[in-house]
Amino acid sequence: MAAPVPGRLSCLSKSTAVVPVRTKKRFPPPAYEPKYKTEKEFIAYARKAGLVIPPKRLDWPIHVACTAGIFDAYVPPEGEARMSSLSKEGLKQRTERLKKNAASQLSIRKIKEFDANFKTKDFPEKAKDIFIEAHLCLNNSDHDRLHTLVTEQCFPDMTLAIYDRFGRLMYRQEDVPKDVLEYIVFEKHLLNPYGSWRMHGKIVPPWAPPKQPNLKMVMIPGPQLEPLEKCEEAQREDHKSQLASRQK
Repeated sequence: MAAPVPGRLSCLSKSTAVVPVRTKKRFPPPAYEPKYKTEKEFIAYARKAGLVIPPKRLDWPIHVACTAGIFDAYVPPEGEARMSSLSKEGLKQRTERLKKNAASQLSIRKIKEFDANFKTKDFPEKAKDIFIEAHLCLNNSDHDRLHTLVTEQCFPDMTLAIYDRFGRLMYRQEDVPKDVLEYIVFEKHLLNPYGSWRMHGKIVPPWAPPKQPNLKMVMIPGPQLEPLEKCEEAQREDHKSQLASRQK
């Protein structure tokens, strides 16, 4: 037998070639300086443009249309008179004034945390404009605009005059102006960045004179009417008495 002859082994090697391909030139983004260097400048510019950027806070906002009453109502002294600090009542009045001033400063500081444009010098004039515009809307029956000037708690109390079922005036007057001294309370939801100041209620001090009572129509019972037969008999008797007096 013939011995096997070993075959030849052949190896195939793979070759790779790198061909450079020219692509579009990529430009890096240009470096520019920010227009507003601080966040405070950016917020001020946004407010001028009419945009309100709410601050980042940990508390969750809750929509509250208005409160159900007046908290910590201010009780003005009678006639805004200042008593002597040497007397007992004057010392008590001065102590209460100091407490209220301290509470007012804390409240103003809290308001400015949410509303940076709030100023105590400008607020009385703004409150006066809201008060006048609200009553003008009441005269013109513009209830949509009135809802933006007064709260839901104050809206039912906005009345010009009340008439009874007979068309007679019971309370106030429509055309006759009246000079009054009132203590008006304004309210604003601070967590709402688009909230506005609105009339909320009125403080009536205990020394204020009582209101004029409303005039009510009351039916007074009259004499009891008799049946028709008794009336006819009474008329006959009256007729007979008249004839008898004439004959005499």
